[in-house]
Amino acid sequence: MSPRPLVRLAPSPTGSGLCLARPAGWLGDTFGAYKAALDRAGARYEAKLKGQVLKIVAVPVAVRNLEAAGFAVEVDRALRDALAAHATEVRSDVQAAEERAAAVDAQLRARGLALFPFQRLGVGWLAPRKAAGLFDEMGLGKTIQALVAAPEGAPMLVVCPKVAKRNWVAEAARWRPDLRPVMLKGRNSFRWPEVGEMVVTNKDILTDDPGVAPEGAVVIADEAHVYKNPKARCTKRFRRLSQEARDRGGRVWLLTGTPLLGKEPELWNVLEAAGLARDAFGTWRRFSELVGLERGRWGMECTGRVSPELPEALRRVSLARRRTEVLPDLPTKLWRTVEVECVDADEGLRKLCDEVLAALREYAEKKGISLEEAIEEAMATKDGVTFDQLARVRHRLSIAKIPALLEMIEEREEEEQPVVVFSAHRAPVEALATRGGWGIVTGGAAAGQRADAVEMFQAGRLRGIAATIGAGGVAITLTRAHEAIFVDLDWTPALNAQAEDRVCRIGQTRGVIITRIQADHAIDEHVNRILARKQELIAATVEASAVLAPAASTELADELEAVARRAQETGAASSRPARREASTPVEMWAQRAIVALAAMDPDHAGVVNEMGFNKLDGSIGHSLANQLASGSGLTEKQWTLATAIARRYPRQVGRPPEEA
Repeated sequence: MSPRPLVRLAPSPTGSGLCLARPAGWLGDTFGAYKAALDRAGARYEAKLKGQVLKIVAVPVAVRNLEAAGFAVEVDRALRDALAAHATEVRSDVQAAEERAAAVDAQLRARGLALFPFQRLGVGWLAPRKAAGLFDEMGLGKTIQALVAAPEGAPMLVVCPKVAKRNWVAEAARWRPDLRPVMLKGRNSFRWPEVGEMVVTNKDILTDDPGVAPEGAVVIADEAHVYKNPKARCTKRFRRLSQEARDRGGRVWLLTGTPLLGKEPELWNVLEAAGLARDAFGTWRRFSELVGLERGRWGMECTGRVSPELPEALRRVSLARRRTEVLPDLPTKLWRTVEVECVDADEGLRKLCDEVLAALREYAEKKGISLEEAIEEAMATKDGVTFDQLARVRHRLSIAKIPALLEMIEEREEEEQPVVVFSAHRAPVEALATRGGWGIVTGGAAAGQRADAVEMFQAGRLRGIAATIGAGGVAITLTRAHEAIFVDLDWTPALNAQAEDRVCRIGQTRGVIITRIQADHAIDEHVNRILARKQELIAATVEASAVLAPAASTELADELEAVARRAQETGAASSRPARREASTPVEMWAQRAIVALAAMDPDHAGVVNEMGFNKLDGSIGHSLANQLASGSGLTEKQWTLATAIARRYPRQVGRPPEEA
């Protein structure tokens, strides 16, 4: 049976916390299996090092994958020590986070509150990680988990939407009273936090040159999906900020319930905000294979064939849990669609809808695609006459639905049921601005006005609140209502889900009804069907990563220690080279010769008598003879040496078999 090909693991010279994997020899036909095993551990090839580089926390996964693929693995002593040290650091971070969580629990219990068990698990998972994504479903308390997980005294920088800055300050006062919150305002106000300080800023305040980060800073990106476009200024600025923090031994945590808003490459870009994309997938090519990307007529296109290995790759760098998993008693959603008469009653609108539908059908026939593909292409490219027509008709439809919306609201008001209204357009929201007992949230509203409207609604001083999906989909809680009415939908399914979860989140005590108003025309029907299909695709890619819970942080420490311990045991054995008996005619001759020469040389070459070893060979010759006489055998190098020494004495012991 041929020996298993050997792969050596050692610390990477490119930076601390990294491991370098290289085969010990030519792999031949097994190279594909070698590369695949390391790819699944998030490794990437470094040409200068002629090997694969991966994070030290991924070493246990790499070892398992390599051994399962039939490789032997040798762990360098320095890497073994690094694994043990990192395991100790992980345990220390987890213990500190658990102590903070326990302290918070004690304070909350005095007020009749407590952390949920899944939140304590999230704190322990996040605390030891230098870079990670917390992708829990909206409403599960990502802010709380990140605040409690941050090390005590560490400078903390929170980059969040402008409208969420006050919320972070308020949550810090509640969960981390040891922090000094500072909220930045103005484009030239950016600065790094000091020890024990939490600086809260928004992406518009970030700069091209963030300066030197303090040692061990914790950077939190709230609603991290905004960094999906690598060409955007805010993305470039945040990546510089993130790299600077990590270079100085800090942490970067990404928080979002929707890491994939629409197009699959966006997931890679969001993870890169914390340098996580290659840790999860290794290479862009590997990522493309997992999410089902192929080059098509319009660039990279998704085939819809998502690899079952995608969740495993995401779980290496992120924690994503769904509401139904971690909190079965949290209210679920009930969706319903209400079709209203608004097109038939408006001859001009009906004519416009028919014209746009005819134009889309003509475009679809010309391109050889379906009608819904034509609609999707128009909305995706956001360019050309077709898009302009579709955008105009959707805007007109949102206005036409207002009378039906008002009727629905009147019914809720008569029943004294609070309600939340969302729309992708401003007109339906602004139509409620002058209605008595109503507040609105739009992109143009000041943060203070927005916060006041939300507070008044939650306190019961407003009958309802209306918001555009873009402005009202993040950083607010509207759990007083148990129904959300969507006049229309944003083209990005994840933004609609975010808006829904303003109502369906922790604090909600009833089931939530999501009512969608659909116009009596095929345009609206097709758009809704497309959005449902896109939502299913997102669920198949990102949400699949939550099916299996990742290893707890203490389990990560256990795995690191297990690899280090096994490497130490293997190293102790391998430090004593294997010995064996003579196995060839030449080695048998050499054994007889060495023993005979030692017997002829009782004085250890003390007298020049041309008997036995000469003075130069005496010491090593007698040592070899003693080992052979004891029956312990020789190592490979010793057999080579014994044969070479014996050849020097042909007059005394004769020549080896091949020369006789």
